[in-house]
Amino acid sequence: MKKALLIISIFCSAAVIGQENKIDYDTLIASTNYYGKDIFVKNPFDSNGGLGFTCKEVFVNGELVDAAINQSAFGIKLGDRKEGEEITIEIVYTRGSKPDILNLKPNH
Repeated sequence: MKKALLIISIFCSAAVIGQENKIDYDTLIASTNYYGKDIFVKNPFDSNGGLGFTCKEVFVNGELVDAAINQSAFGIKLGDRKEGEEITIEIVYTRGSKPDILNLKPNH
């Protein structure tokens, strides 16, 4: 009986600890046309008490891209695109600290 109670209490403790460490993520989705310049993102600190910055992953047209997301602002390189090509950017971030895309539309 004592062994069964011990096992139950271990499972209950693990469930409570798991709930405390749960992090919620959200995705910012933006579509535009490529106009010859890389996209820049303002990346705030994670406001949920996590380590580092809010952005966790960046996708362009569904493909994971290598972006230097561990800083307060970063660029998404788009140099291999054709002028006018439609692009969709998805940024996975920690809920509560939304990143900001700085130059989604061209400045003429």
